[in-house]
Amino acid sequence: MKGVFRVATISGIPVQIHWSFSLLFFWVYYEGNKFGMQWNEMLIFGSLIMALFFCVVLHEFGHAFSARYYGVGTRDITLSPIGGVARLNQMPEKPIQEFMVALAGPMVNIVIAAFLGIGLWLFASSPWPEFDGTMPEFFSKSTNFLPILLGMNLAMAVFNLLPAFPMDGGRMLRSLLSMKTGRVKATKIAAFIGRVLAVIGFFLAVYSEDVVMGLISVFVFVMAGQEYKMVKMEGVLNRQNIKELMRVDFSKFLYTDTVQQVVDTFVEGEEKNFLVFDDWGRQRGILKRSEILSAMQKKDFDSEIDPYTTLAAVHLNSMDSLKVAYGLMQNPDHLIIPVFEDGVIVGVLDQKRLDDYLRAEQKK
Repeated sequence: MKGVFRVATISGIPVQIHWSFSLLFFWVYYEGNKFGMQWNEMLIFGSLIMALFFCVVLHEFGHAFSARYYGVGTRDITLSPIGGVARLNQMPEKPIQEFMVALAGPMVNIVIAAFLGIGLWLFASSPWPEFDGTMPEFFSKSTNFLPILLGMNLAMAVFNLLPAFPMDGGRMLRSLLSMKTGRVKATKIAAFIGRVLAVIGFFLAVYSEDVVMGLISVFVFVMAGQEYKMVKMEGVLNRQNIKELMRVDFSKFLYTDTVQQVVDTFVEGEEKNFLVFDDWGRQRGILKRSEILSAMQKKDFDSEIDPYTTLAAVHLNSMDSLKVAYGLMQNPDHLIIPVFEDGVIVGVLDQKRLDDYLRAEQKK
């Protein structure tokens, strides 16, 4: 992910902060100035927000450790001004597992609130914050710090349990619905609910002039739509196998062929990436469109293509799902992959053909 920097690695999971997180400090100043806070009051207010985001990190580790229990790794945890995201390598296959992974985050906030509540009940005169009607006074009292943090954790848990995607409650709803309707339809329902709530939240944000609520509403609306598109695409990738999409008519070049020979095929046909073979008919690598254009720019037409060839050892089987191919083609060196059947190359699958197919399916 671009625009992030790592601040820690905990239990093998990188914790990152997006550059936009710095805007949070400007927001603290803006809110403090709006309510007439002094600098010491702004400092307490800002410390409270930082404590809340520490709880957000714990919330995301709840998801991460729960996913790890089911054998799913976490790539990283990233903080932004509107919350945190734990990027799992994949969602657990079984709906009940997805349910438990989604539930783990809000449960962390409930546990934090419970500990704070017990501590305040045992050691403080009151577990509730004192409010005398002015915001500066409310946030400047040190005795209010932990009670407010308790309330924020409860609010975070309740918000995340809303049955609308992409909140945790939406994932829980999807997991329950998918037991009956399938994952794609369940995601469509949860995403729709999420978008409705996002629109309502946005109008409330405009009415109350709440910038944060507005940003969260936009985020929820966008993410709900993106999740549905992604799950719909996953459904297509799992449903189709490579044999149905591979190209059986493809050009073959020897590593000793010239750039001019490739350019003739490149210009006249639809193929833009090619397999390169050695003298024994074994694949030596691939010749990418970018390398062909580079050779053309240099006017290196008489040279052999071997120096422009990228070594590539991956291959596909004709009965593999498109999901396997999609995963491999995230690597920029795998723009075209040979497809084998009984140990023999029977076709190729190139990235453009796969992308065109997925775009067409998304429009249906």
